[in-house]
Amino acid sequence: MNFDCKEFHAPTAAAVRQQIESGAALYVRSRHLRRLLPLAPEDFSQDNIPATRAIVLRLANAMRQERRLGRMGHWTYDLNRHIALAQAYRAEKQFLESLEASEPAAC
Repeated sequence: MNFDCKEFHAPTAAAVRQQIESGAALYVRSRHLRRLLPLAPEDFSQDNIPATRAIVLRLANAMRQERRLGRMGHWTYDLNRHIALAQAYRAEKQFLESLEASEPAAC
């Protein structure tokens, strides 16, 4: 899921993409996720495939909701939250891909 930059000019879109990439590289699940999603500590402390898939799904839904608020021009829309969600989503998606790649193939 890519950040939708259709409404931005090219320099702005590049800056937002760079911010998402650098934030995803510095992402720490235990510190950042608790501020973005209402999860119990045991939900984000597990490093297995089903738990990570659930987190990725919840982040995608939260991004969808934040995008909807932005398009409506709603007063509660927060660009910083939207970028933080995109950073967390990208980092969790990469983590999920690495978990799936390291999982032994089923017979």
